[in-house]
Formats: sequence, C-alpha cells, structure tokens
Amino acid sequence: MDLLHKGWFTEFSPDDLERMKHEGSGDSKQLKSDGVAMGGAWPGQAFSLKVIEILFHEKSDYQDVLVFKRFLPGMSCCFSDPKLNLFCGDGFEFLKKHKNEFDVIITDSSDPVGPAESLFGQSYYELLRDSLNENGVLSSQGECPWLDLALIGKVVREYCLPLFPVVRYACGSVPTYTSGLMGYVVCSKSKDLDVTKPSRTLSDDDVKRMKLRFYNSQVHSAAFVLPQFIKEELEKK
Repeated sequence: MDLLHKGWFTEFSPDDLERMKHEGSGDSKQLKSDGVAMGGAWPGQAFSLKVIEILFHEKSDYQDVLVFKRFLPGMSCCFSDPKLNLFCGDGFEFLKKHKNEFDVIITDSSDPVGPAESLFGQSYYELLRDSLNENGVLSSQGECPWLDLALIGKVVREYCLPLFPVVRYACGSVPTYTSGLMGYVVCSKSKDLDVTKPSRTLSDDDVKRMKLRFYNSQVHSAAFVLPQFIKEELEKK
C-alpha cells in the first residue's frame, strides 16, 4: 500500500489520545477491533474486520485520489495525463477566483445530502455561470428522475432557467446508480448553441478507435428525448 499513509484511516484526535492513555492504550495510530489494538489499517482490511470503534481525526486532501488510483486504475488513468491540473479544495472558493474563464464545466457531484447539498443550490449555479466564458457550457449531475423529480424540476425551473439562455435535461443509463437512471442538467451561455447535438459527430471508426462502449453521437441526442412525466415536471409554471 505504497500510496496510502499509515494512520489516514485510523488517526486519533488529541482528546481521543488523552482518553486512551487513561484507558491503557497510548498508540495514536491504532484501530480497535473486538478489544484488540491493531496498527494502521488499509481500507480493505478495515472493511473485513468486525470494527468496534474507529477514532478518526483528519485526512490528507489527496487521500481519495490516491485510493482511487490504487484500486480503480482503469477508471483513474487520466490522473497521469500531462494536461491535467488537479486541485483538491473548496470548489466554491476556486470558482470565485476564476471568472469568465472556462469553456466547459462538468460537475459530477454527490447526492444533495449534507455538504453536497450546496451543489444543488442557486448560488452554486450562479458561480458556474460566472466562471464560464461567453460561449461556455455546463453539465451538472442532475439526480435520478425516479427518485428526485421535484428537486430536478426546481433546479431546472428556478435555478438554471433564470441564469442561462439554454437549459436542457438529459438522462442516461447508469446501472451502478440507484434505480439505474441518472440525469444531467446541461446549460449554455450562448443562446445559439444546441446542446442536444454533438459538436463533433463520431463515425463508427471513431467509436471503435476510442473503445467507447456506451456513448456515440446518436446516444447523445437521444438522451434529451424525455419520458412524458419528466417533461411535464420541467414545464410546470
């Protein structure tokens, strides 16, 4: 586990450490399982144990990236691309410092629960709009229509339509996600851009060369053809 730092998953806070000293254990990098103290554990090991208590203090900003690279190399290959500039930090503060700068912004966020709830609010979409250049395009995680239809309608009608001249909603099949359907809110600052049409049409040879297993130009356009119940929600007055 050369990419993982001992203690990232099992680090105690100073208060926890002081309490453990009084309880007879002074190792600040240990995990307790069935009363047995263990050294710093890696995620798979911790998952396989019957863990009684994990006292966790803090982690590196890059911990999630390193775990991703270690266990999902096929999906994380782009981390080694020289064109990548990786930033780990507060996305809101980052956007505030980059106005009228980006051609495209893609938000692949968590569900709107806890800290990620702000990524579905009007202030976030205002930041996204201000960070895009005059022809910029936004694609944001748009939740599942089967589970969060009312929220989707609110985001599209109340947050996006007042900010962008072009706002469309698309759906795609994501079997690993709850219910298997994921939505995307796609917006443009250019009123002349039709986001339902790919800016680059891929030939069959292109698809094979790029080893694409799901996406093609026809799927792109078809994603914006919505079931009636979604259309009615988005068109509510």
